Amino acid sequence: MGAARKLFCSNPDCGEQLLSTFTSCPTCGGTSFSETAPTMPVVRAPPVAQHQMTARAAMPRANAPATPWATSPAAAGALGRLNAVPEIERNSTNIVSKMEAERDRIYDALVAACAAENVDGMVLKSHPLSPTVWVSCECWVPHQRDNRLRERVSTALTIRGREYHRFEYEIDIEIRRGNETQKHLSVISFPAEAAHTLIRYLLHRRNTCEFHRCRTAPLQLWLPKNKIKRPSDPLEIAAGVMWVLGFATIALQGIGVVFLLIGGGLSIAIHYQRKKLYVVSTGKPPEEPRKLLRMDSWQTLVNDLGADAIRVKSEIPLALRSAQRDGARLSDEKIWYRGVDGKEEREQLVVTFRRAIAFIHVYAYGNDLYVGWDAHVNGGTWIETRIGFGVDPQTKARCQLNSIAAGWHTPNEYDVNDAETLIERVHSAVTQIVKRVIAEHKIDQDIDFQILRGGRQDIIGHADIAEAKSKSRLKRRA
Repeated sequence: MGAARKLFCSNPDCGEQLLSTFTSCPTCGGTSFSETAPTMPVVRAPPVAQHQMTARAAMPRANAPATPWATSPAAAGALGRLNAVPEIERNSTNIVSKMEAERDRIYDALVAACAAENVDGMVLKSHPLSPTVWVSCECWVPHQRDNRLRERVSTALTIRGREYHRFEYEIDIEIRRGNETQKHLSVISFPAEAAHTLIRYLLHRRNTCEFHRCRTAPLQLWLPKNKIKRPSDPLEIAAGVMWVLGFATIALQGIGVVFLLIGGGLSIAIHYQRKKLYVVSTGKPPEEPRKLLRMDSWQTLVNDLGADAIRVKSEIPLALRSAQRDGARLSDEKIWYRGVDGKEEREQLVVTFRRAIAFIHVYAYGNDLYVGWDAHVNGGTWIETRIGFGVDPQTKARCQLNSIAAGWHTPNEYDVNDAETLIERVHSAVTQIVKRVIAEHKIDQDIDFQILRGGRQDIIGHADIAEAKSKSRLKRRA
């Protein structure tokens, strides 16, 4: 038999180098070989300016692959490169989006429970992309014989994500009735019946209020434990069994030593296997959390234009369509807050461009029309936090499980430039519509269209207070 020679797979998408002893290519399965490497197809990307490359790196990719750290061999061959961009994937299956969906479900359940009990309460929920996800309900229950006397009862439900765990959410419920305060921690199930039970308990129409909780203390053995769902490593099980058998039969000398040697060998294999660590992340939402630094604003009140509020509001998105080509996003957002006479709800138009965000307000006050906007630089960002370690059920590779949390991004001059670009576009679109409508109605009113400028120096390099405090503590310790 002659010596093995080096050959190449003839598949132009493969080109694997292998020995002549192979009957088929282990990569693509091809059976045709040659002594010269095939000409690989070259996929050339069109030239892109440097500023466009920077903009693309800062913007979320809508068609990003499901696993940004790995690409199939066929896709890698077609693209000519491996996708290894160090960024967290944006998707709708991340834990924050799931928590907000759970928040909306609980909110609807509490509203339905109040309606079923024929009571008008104030049900609120956290704003979109808030670092803390919560739902609250507050009622002031009048005395049976005197309406002036009212017992103030309330409940607040804080939702905590527990991805990769047996139960995906844990809800902390705090109930206040007069001077009495109760806390139900780590509730793992809150169906519609539980919302009805909670409202009845607040109104003293029920004497007890219990929820399905998980274990929060070591001695609560009757409660389920919310632990990480990870398959057991067969090597770990085998090594543990060998060590136990080895120490149990150590008196038998030979047999015990054999078991210990096998256990030691398996432990060494586990050690070398774990040198390569992979990371699994649930992803992050399409937008960053909001930690806003105010920049500029503009507003005016136009007389006798209140009837045109809907028209003006509908024309603003049409005027801003050109900004979408640069990556700006437009959306309607409903906000709620506690006003002087109860719950207030308003709708606003939100325009985001990278780390710049502007809120456009169009409201009718009687016969008059209020139009204005305010722009901010968003210092919020999603950061990864480590939950634990596990073994991937398919590849059996050891993985680090990462979640996301709201963090701080120190704004720079480029963030301010993006915000100034968005400000000029928003102001131009809004004022053009206002001027046109005023001209159509022939309204004689002196309106100041100058932007109210805010300071820039307090924004660039602005550090989060918590981050600054932690750095100062580290300096004092040093």
